[in-house]
Amino acid sequence: MRPELDVWEPGEHNGTFRGLNLAFVTATAALDFWDDPAFLELVQSNSEQLRDTLDGLCERFPSAVRKGRGLFTGLELHDAEAAQRAKHEAFERGLILETCGPTGSVLKTTPPINITPETLAEGLDVLEGALTCALPTPAWAAGGRD
Repeated sequence: MRPELDVWEPGEHNGTFRGLNLAFVTATAALDFWDDPAFLELVQSNSEQLRDTLDGLCERFPSAVRKGRGLFTGLELHDAEAAQRAKHEAFERGLILETCGPTGSVLKTTPPINITPETLAEGLDVLEGALTCALPTPAWAAGGRD
């Protein structure tokens, strides 16, 4: 912030409508990442890995992939209680998830934009384990459908 604009009295600088200078500087620096072709390739590859894995989970569990952008997407479980059980099970296994949606039935995926493919795969394995523990597998997904 230019000194001539920094005219706040003590305690006047806080508030959600004023912004946070450190966040502005950080966001501006982060925009430089998008000029790097290798970074763009990583984001695209990770997004595909995430989408493919979530699609596979939908084949095993009563769920649907929510449309998102890049790595920010979600898994709709159609049941808030099931989403809470899966969220807590994931936490016990070291993965932090949030729920969202009108009824809290969506498990939101928000990995770091620069996550490595290996770490993403590890997190998705934890998610799969949490779902396996928290949700019943329908008979048709277990091979019981004719």
